[in-house]
Amino acid sequence: MTVRGLLASHGLVTRGGLVRTFANAAKKPADRFAEFIASAGARQGDIRGIQANAVNKVFGVMNALGAIAFAYSFSIILLEIQDTLRQPPKASKTMKPAAMAGISAAFAFYFTVAVVNYSAFGNNVSGFILDAYPGPKWLLVVGYVCILLHMVSAYQVFGQPIFDTIESHIKAFHLKRAQAAADAEALGKGAEELRRIFLRRMSPAVSERLSRLSATASMYRMSTGFANEAVPLNEDHYFLPLWQRLLCRTLYVILTTVVAIVMPFFTDMAGLVGALTFFPLSIFLPIRCWRVLYHPTGAFSALLWFVEISMGIVCACATVASVRGIILNWTTYKLFAS
Repeated sequence: MTVRGLLASHGLVTRGGLVRTFANAAKKPADRFAEFIASAGARQGDIRGIQANAVNKVFGVMNALGAIAFAYSFSIILLEIQDTLRQPPKASKTMKPAAMAGISAAFAFYFTVAVVNYSAFGNNVSGFILDAYPGPKWLLVVGYVCILLHMVSAYQVFGQPIFDTIESHIKAFHLKRAQAAADAEALGKGAEELRRIFLRRMSPAVSERLSRLSATASMYRMSTGFANEAVPLNEDHYFLPLWQRLLCRTLYVILTTVVAIVMPFFTDMAGLVGALTFFPLSIFLPIRCWRVLYHPTGAFSALLWFVEISMGIVCACATVASVRGIILNWTTYKLFAS
């Protein structure tokens, strides 16, 4: 055999070995996946519904509506996101297609997950989808990592307004201390003169922000009482010292984490929170604001009333069902059991 023939034979054997290596490497995950499909099929329950009396089924449907409301209560953060958008174009024009795309994608994803998992597990499907799957472990780990990545980003979006509000109260405390320590002579000239002196001692950006807030607040007769109405926010580059921000944010994260760990009966709690927050923040207040601003009449006004009343009834029913579920499950609850 020539040298060229030896090299060709060696190359063929080498390629064959690589193919075999890849085939063996792929065989084990394939076998595991086949076992996973077989085990999922073995766990399939009854798709005709849970085995319960009519009362429990009705309350279960009502609690499920609350869980759906919990998943779509995005209006809590909608204005906070819209407020940070660069303009022009108008934030409302940018936000409308973004909200439509987000809602449509969320609906498609949630609906697909619900149909597929109920088809696979029937009434054995768990409240937390990943708990229904026996393995393989690597696939479950990937699922949990994806949830973690999603929650890290979502936590930042939902947490920033809370952080800003907490820090606004601390800023208000510092500003009151600075105002109380002002010159006694300025204090004798009246509160308005004191305010002007205090503003002059601050940076131009902060002074402009406070003046604008005072002018805006004078246009309204109702005050919410929140400190962020009267102090400059982080978006105006007026920050607390780093150690104070780190301390209050860390404490908030620890508190919410502990609450999440000890929270019992996730499905019932999600339904309760969704029922209590969805109607006032996603239905009642937006429709009230729309009516005050645009004064709708005719069929469209009747449609708004229908949506408002029907959603109010749904949320009331979901609240009752969630509270009932919590009461029934309370006797079996153990702290840090899951």
